[in-house]
Amino acid sequence: MPYAKPFREIEELIEEIQTLGMSVPDVDRAARFFRRIGYYRSGAYRYVFRELLPEDERDARSRTFRKDDYLPGSSIVDVMKLEEFDSRIRGTCLIGLSDFEVRVRAAIAHVLARRHVFAHTMIQHLDPIEVHAVTAAKGKTKFDEWTATYKAAIASSSQEDFVAHLLVKYGHPLPIWAVVDVLSFGNLPYLYDILQRDDRIEVAKLFGVAQERKFAAWLRSMVDFRNYSAHGSRLFNRHFKRDIGIVAGAIDLRLLAHVLGTTFSCSERPHSRLYINAALLAYMLRKHGSGSRWHLNFKTTIRKLPALQGSNTPVVDLERSMGFPPNWDALDLWQE
Repeated sequence: MPYAKPFREIEELIEEIQTLGMSVPDVDRAARFFRRIGYYRSGAYRYVFRELLPEDERDARSRTFRKDDYLPGSSIVDVMKLEEFDSRIRGTCLIGLSDFEVRVRAAIAHVLARRHVFAHTMIQHLDPIEVHAVTAAKGKTKFDEWTATYKAAIASSSQEDFVAHLLVKYGHPLPIWAVVDVLSFGNLPYLYDILQRDDRIEVAKLFGVAQERKFAAWLRSMVDFRNYSAHGSRLFNRHFKRDIGIVAGAIDLRLLAHVLGTTFSCSERPHSRLYINAALLAYMLRKHGSGSRWHLNFKTTIRKLPALQGSNTPVVDLERSMGFPPNWDALDLWQE
């Protein structure tokens, strides 16, 4: 089916949502809102104010579950409140994820440097099986791909003062503690994968994770989480790309036992929602020897969910929209 929706000016778009039943008490303010975030992007926040289709008219394949018409009592003011709340969540999550990222960089650099200052360039200091494994995507060994990755990272950072200093004074290769600082967060899981197993175990244990393979999977989930947060994606009603499977043998049950199984939240697919990602981040930051108070900041932010009404029924709640369990903020994970 060809795409046939015509271009419309912002004033026309405001008229359209009014026609569909959404109140716009201040047209100028609404116009500024659409200019700031874009009309299309605002659709993610307007979506929950649209009426549900009858069950026999819904189409899961095309993700068509709602009518174009808005619920009685819907207002663009509430849409703006929801977008502002989501923005605050992203900001809070980004602080915690940035902290986690720095700690992972430091942990990997430490275990590798103990073996050799250039251990990242030397197969004998890495996992003997993983480095020779051939990736399906490019048909190269993981070590070859890793080598190309860290060299590209150094090249793109060559104007950084510390990189330029090391290159001029010592030349290639750079020591591992410098290399981890120029890698993207997204590249850290690939380096973690080729560490020797004892080193992977040591890094995982620093974050309270007793199974190094689980930590590898959760590290990738944190990269996705960071990308959503850093690039302005919505978090409040999102299914994340990867499901997070928590297993009893990998964690401190006192803090994370509540997310074992599939019934901790009434949300659809709770293992791919905001809560389990944030809970895992809070857990790993708290278990790290440096400690953390991020979990308290997150709790404060989430408690500020605005009351949004559509036809006298909440259109957003923590359980259905974000995978939170009942009485989540009373759990040990979120306490002082």
